[in-house]
Amino acid sequence: RTRGPRHPLGVLPFGQQLLDGRVRNLLRHGLGPLLGALSDDLLLALLAALGPRELGAIGRVCRALHVFASSEELWKAHVLEAVGGRFTFEGSWKQTYVRAVLGRSDAIVLPRGSAWGGLYSDTLWRAHYCATLPLPGSWLTAGLTDGCTELERVNGCALTREEFAARFDEPGRPVVLAGLASDWPAVRAWQFVTLLERFGDRSFAVGEMQMKLSDFGAYCARASEDPPLVLFDPNFATSAPELAGEYEASPAPFPTDHFSLLKESRPDWRWLIIGDARSGSTWHVDPNRTSAWNACVAGGKKWLLTPPNQPPPGVNASSDGATIEAPVSVIDWMEAFLAHARRELGPALHEATVGPGDVVFVPRGWWHTVLNTQDGTVAVTQNFCSDGNLAEVLLYTDPSSGVAAELVSGVPRAERGRLHGRLITALREQRPAALEAATHPDAVAAARAAISAGRGSA
Repeated sequence: RTRGPRHPLGVLPFGQQLLDGRVRNLLRHGLGPLLGALSDDLLLALLAALGPRELGAIGRVCRALHVFASSEELWKAHVLEAVGGRFTFEGSWKQTYVRAVLGRSDAIVLPRGSAWGGLYSDTLWRAHYCATLPLPGSWLTAGLTDGCTELERVNGCALTREEFAARFDEPGRPVVLAGLASDWPAVRAWQFVTLLERFGDRSFAVGEMQMKLSDFGAYCARASEDPPLVLFDPNFATSAPELAGEYEASPAPFPTDHFSLLKESRPDWRWLIIGDARSGSTWHVDPNRTSAWNACVAGGKKWLLTPPNQPPPGVNASSDGATIEAPVSVIDWMEAFLAHARRELGPALHEATVGPGDVVFVPRGWWHTVLNTQDGTVAVTQNFCSDGNLAEVLLYTDPSSGVAAELVSGVPRAERGRLHGRLITALREQRPAALEAATHPDAVAAARAAISAGRGSA
C-alpha cells in the first residue's frame, strides 16, 4: 500500500491499480483516444505550452484533465513568469496565481478527488510522494554496514594551513573541520528567524529571481513541494553588508585564494544558502575546477560525496561535462538510488552529517549532493583556487587548451575568454612562484590527466 499523506486529488501510483483490482484507470480512460494515447509526461509538456487562462479552462472539461491541469509545477511556472519573486505564497501555486497575479481573494476549493477513485499516475503521484515523504533515519546516518566511508572529522581549530594543504588540499581529500566556525558571530546571529527580523524587507536570490526574505520565509512556512525553493545568493554581501562581517571570509586553515587577486572581476565565489528540511543541492561538481568549503551556521546537513572518477548511480554527465541528467531533487535521488549507491560504490561513497559550526571541505572535481535535515538551515560557502588546484584551474579556463574554457562560469559570458589571461597577469605580478609551479610541464600534464579522468567516468 502507498505510504504518506493522500494526494489532494486522490491520485495513486500505477502499481496500486493492480492491488485495487480495477480494470480502468480513469486518468487514461477519461482523456479519450487522442490525449489518452499520450504519456503522462508528454501530456504535462503539452499543458505547459498553454497560457494560464487556457489551462484553467481545460481543467473544467473532465475529471482527468482537471487532475493534470492542477499540477503544481504548471501553475508555479505561470506565477514566476508573471511576477518573478514578488509574491506571497498562499499554500499552493494555483492559489498564489489567483492572489498575486489576478488580484482576487477568493479561495480555490479542491473537489474531493479521493471520492472519485481510479486515478493512477506515477508521474503525478511521485511528485506528491517526494514532497511529503518523512526523511528516513537511514538516510541521515552513514551506510557503514555497506562499507561506505564516513567522512573524516578533525578539529578544525587545531589544524594549521600547512597541515591542511599536505593532508587534504593537495591530495584532494574531503574532510569535516569540526567546530571551525563555532566562534563566528554568524552561528549566533544567522538563525533564520533572526535573519527574517533583521533583513525581512531586503531581497535575495532565490533561483533565477530576487525575492524579499520575508516572502521567502512565508513560502518556507506554507509550501510542501519537491524540489522546494532555496535561497542561494552570490551577492548577499551587497544585499546585506552586515553579514560580510559576521563570518570569516578567509578562515584558517584554508589557503589563500588566487582568484582574490582579480578583485571585483573574479568569478562568483561565495554564497548564502537558506532552506528548510528536504531542500538542498542535487549532484554536481563545483565550477572552474575550484575547491570549496561550506560552513553550516544553523540547522543541519547531510552530505554525500564521490571521487571525480566515480559519479553516483542515476547521474549521467555528457563527455564534456556541459550537461547532467539526474533526478530533479535530492529527495527523488535518495529515495530511488541511495540504497543502491551504498551497495554499488561501497567505500567510494563518502557520507557526513554536520551541524552548526562544522565546515566541510570539498576538493576540486568531487561529486557531491547536500540535503538540509532541519527547517531553517543556513550556511555560507566559498569556492577558491589554491596552490593545490591552480594548475587545473589554469588549464580549465585557458581558451587555447581545448579543455573546457567554454564551460567557465561565474562571470559574464563576454568575460569568460578573458578570465584566464587576467589570472595569469595577476599571478605573474604578485605570485610568480605559484604561477611557475602551476605551469611546469609536469604540473600541466597531471592537471590534464585529472580533468580527463573525471570526465571519462561520467
